[in-house]
Amino acid sequence: MRCTGPQPTIALAPTLAAHKSNFTGVAITNSCEGNYTVTMPCLFAICSGTLELKSSRVSWVRAGAIPIDEMSSIVCVVGDSRVTVRNSRFSWNIFTPLAVRQRAEVVLHASNISHNGVEGHAGGIYVDGRARVWIGGGSRVNGNSATEFGGGLFVDENATVSIRGGSSVYNNSAEASGGGLHITGNPTVTLTDGSSVFDNSAAASGGGMFVDGTATVTLSGGSSVYNNTAAERGGGLSAAGTAMLVLTDGSTVHSNTAHMYGGGLNVQDYAFARLSGNISVYDNTATEVGGGLSVWDNARLVLSASSVHSNNAGTYGGGLVVEGSALITIRSSVHGNTANYSGGGLDVRGRVIVTGGSSVHHNVAGLSGGGLNVKAGTNVLVTDGSSVHSNVANGGSGGGLNIELGARVIIRRRSTVLHNTCAGGAGGGVAVAFADGTEFDARGIVVVEHRLPFTATVAVDKEGSSKTELEHGRPCS
Repeated sequence: MRCTGPQPTIALAPTLAAHKSNFTGVAITNSCEGNYTVTMPCLFAICSGTLELKSSRVSWVRAGAIPIDEMSSIVCVVGDSRVTVRNSRFSWNIFTPLAVRQRAEVVLHASNISHNGVEGHAGGIYVDGRARVWIGGGSRVNGNSATEFGGGLFVDENATVSIRGGSSVYNNSAEASGGGLHITGNPTVTLTDGSSVFDNSAAASGGGMFVDGTATVTLSGGSSVYNNTAAERGGGLSAAGTAMLVLTDGSTVHSNTAHMYGGGLNVQDYAFARLSGNISVYDNTATEVGGGLSVWDNARLVLSASSVHSNNAGTYGGGLVVEGSALITIRSSVHGNTANYSGGGLDVRGRVIVTGGSSVHHNVAGLSGGGLNVKAGTNVLVTDGSSVHSNVANGGSGGGLNIELGARVIIRRRSTVLHNTCAGGAGGGVAVAFADGTEFDARGIVVVEHRLPFTATVAVDKEGSSKTELEHGRPCS
């Protein structure tokens, strides 16, 4: 379909009535000509002008209305069109009900995009080019499904999407990634003003939201991502490529489930995530690793003035797992997390910096490393008044820290390790499997758990010069 510059004519095509649809007070056509090319099949194209859909219904459009294609849409807003949709409903269609493309703008206010099911991408809304979409006024994108990506929304290229005003994306599903939203290319997506993404599911990754490419996604203003499920990674959110996630201003990620990695949030490839400003990641579950968060490959995560608490992992990393060349910087609290095996707070297979008065406390591991389990070849720095305290290893060694062969751990600058316990193995505070390549440096430490010693003879320089040999550890119980 080719669309050009003149204003669309007002048209109530006969097919509207035939497909139980109704458009009220809008200029619309399915055969305009012009300077814009719509490559996806569309039933109606709005090509230019400023239009309003008010109290409208677009429902029950079925096979035969337009060619069945993975990108087929009912209403395409293209070119430089400006469309406002108020108190309207797009529902029970087997095509994407709304596609916004090129430089078009659409504002949804108090409207519903619901119970649409499509073959391909974008069960509810498709956005690409440099198009802009504002979803506000308590609007809802819910109950939609896609056989591929983006059960609720599919956002691509350089588009901008803002979800605000208590609006929500919920109960959508995708048979691939992005149950609620699939975001790829280089778009900007914001969720703010108490809006939410919940009860969505993905058969792959990103139950609530999957973010890829160079996309930027921001959650702020008390927004929340909760009760989403992914069969693979990132029950709540999953970020890949070189995408950026920014969570701030009291937003929450809670009660999500991933059957593999990252119950709340998964960050992989070269993606970057920053959580700052009273962010809470809690009550998330991973059947395998990383109950709260999983960070992989060359990804980076910064936690600042936030908390990761009350998460659970079926194996490792109740709060967080970090692996590969990934880097986590923590200026926050990691507490009350559980792992059935090791790393109640953190399971470290990459690089971790715990700084700025942070605390890793009251975490529980079924085996070793109640606070932190540090794997071979990895690096941990605990510094600047941070603490590892009151953690428990129920069946192994290292109530506070369990340091495996070849790991490097440095604790310094008024940091503390205290009041940790273990029920088996050795090292209520710190257990070190010492051998060539293992390094444990505690210069400047205030307290290393004094009730129970380490599992091996380790040189600890508290004064910065002289070395003190610690005795071999004994069992914790």
